Amino acid sequence: MAETKGGKFEIRVTDVEDPLPNATFGSIGRYVEVAFPDQRGEPVVPQRLTLRFDEGQAKHVDLWTLTLFRIDLKSRTFTPVESSR
Repeated sequence: MAETKGGKFEIRVTDVEDPLPNATFGSIGRYVEVAFPDQRGEPVVPQRLTLRFDEGQAKHVDLWTLTLFRIDLKSRTFTPVESSR
């Protein structure tokens, strides 16, 4: 978590291994954990999240259709992140 200008905090993004290797068929192989800072009850300031990937990983998909998904490990469900492209 890094402090930015104006005393605001950035979200933290950490690369992780495939969380559900038997269920993520069709993914491009990029998995991250996104952590929001503890802002002591204040709302999280919206920030742009950009994830880079190797185009070779995405040979099997149309790049315009790539979408981020939120993964719930307990229920093994994938929910598209609104307005992610």
